[in-house]
Amino acid sequence: MPGKTPIEWADLSWNPVHAYDKKTGKPGWHCEHVSDGCDFCYSETRNKWIGTGRPFTREARDQVDIDLDEKRLLEPMPKKPSRIFVCDMTDLFGPFIKEEWIDRILEVKRPCAGRAG
Repeated sequence: MPGKTPIEWADLSWNPVHAYDKKTGKPGWHCEHVSDGCDFCYSETRNKWIGTGRPFTREARDQVDIDLDEKRLLEPMPKKPSRIFVCDMTDLFGPFIKEEWIDRILEVKRPCAGRAG
């Protein structure tokens, strides 16, 4: 099930996309800066602390394997209406995300869309 989040506009966060450091195998996340708004990214800070340790740069993409975690993708969703922040640790629409992953994530979430009240 997606995890609780301190993000005030969301009830839960859900991250089915992960990165794994190619040298160490350490799991974490990957993203890439696209604007000045990315300069103080909480996700990058957290990734450096407890993730792969890599910065969120294009160069770091070559040092990680990015994967859609099928187990996390199929986790049960909450039964009550919830605001779920999908991929709060990465950019779901970043150039490093395969289109078929986006399709798969949306396919899994589609049944939940009608629950919001």
